[in-house]
Parts: sequence; C-alpha cells; structure tokens
Amino acid sequence: TEASTQGRYLQPFELLPAQDSSLEAQIAKQHKALRHLTTEEAESNFIHLAQSQPGFGVELHSCMTVEGKFISLGISAAGLAAHFGGAGAVPLPWTAIRSLQHSGKAFYVVENRDGRREYKATYKFNSKADCKAMWISANAHHTFFRRHAQPATAAADVAPVTEPAAAATMAQALELARRRASTPAS
Repeated sequence: TEASTQGRYLQPFELLPAQDSSLEAQIAKQHKALRHLTTEEAESNFIHLAQSQPGFGVELHSCMTVEGKFISLGISAAGLAAHFGGAGAVPLPWTAIRSLQHSGKAFYVVENRDGRREYKATYKFNSKADCKAMWISANAHHTFFRRHAQPATAAADVAPVTEPAAAATMAQALELARRRASTPAS
C-alpha cells in the first residue's frame, strides 16, 4: 500500500512518546535496509544491541535520600547503585553489603566497612508497598549473588530447616531435601 511505502505503517504503533513522521521515515529506512535478516538474526542483533546499552539489566526504584534528594536505586547482578540523575551512579557490590532491611517506607542498606565497622544508609520511598518491593528484589539478588561470591558453606554449618518455604538459602533447601530423601516414608 501507499502508506507502507512512505513509512506511515508505523504510525498506529506509537513506539516512542515523541514519535513523528520524520522519525517514522528513519525507522522505515532502517527496516528496509535490514529486511534480509532472518527472525533469529534480527533477535540476536537486538539482544546484543540492548546488552551494550548503559543500564541494561538494572532494575530501578525511585526514592529519596535522608537529605531529601530524589534518586533511583538500581539493582543488578553486580550490586546496588544509587543513580543521582545526570551525575552518574555510586556502585555498591553485593559482597560489601552486610544486610538489607526495611521498615514502613524506609529502606536500609547496612554496609561492611573495613571488616570491623558498619555503615547504615537510609532511603525513603513513597509507599510501604514500593519499599517492600525494593527490599524483596534486593534481598533475592543479595542472597543469590553474595552466595556465589563467597566460599560454599559446609553442610554441617547449615542451620536445620523443617519447611521448604523457610529455607533462606539454596544450601538449606538442599540439606532439607537430603534429609527428606533419607527419611523412610510413613
């Protein structure tokens, strides 16, 4: 059709908030140039391009510092990072974090400092639900990635667990499964 030859076939999709006819024409030109790619090649190229973008794989949560500055706390495989607008990010690796806590709208990051001291950073969220969502996600990442950064725990060091839902670590869940497998069924 005439609309597709002029690149107007993109108009109903509204891919971007500030989408205009000149942008649609540029997208249509790129589409025409890349039409020879198979679906798999196009998906692979897209994934490689997405992975190279700053902030890829970072889950952002809006909050405020105790000083009242609006920031975004980012959660990634590497750790937490406080994003201060255009000023960049301040990273904190999972191995430097002792614990993550929340109470009401407040989220606390307890850091290890030179092995002896602790530092507690506080962030305020708009709602209790936002704060809890941040804590749940950050705690899951911290548990997973910190476990892989430290030596494996010996089975004798694992605290006994009676219910799978109470297993806080993979080591505890495995120990529970081993105990259940060795116990005769009644």
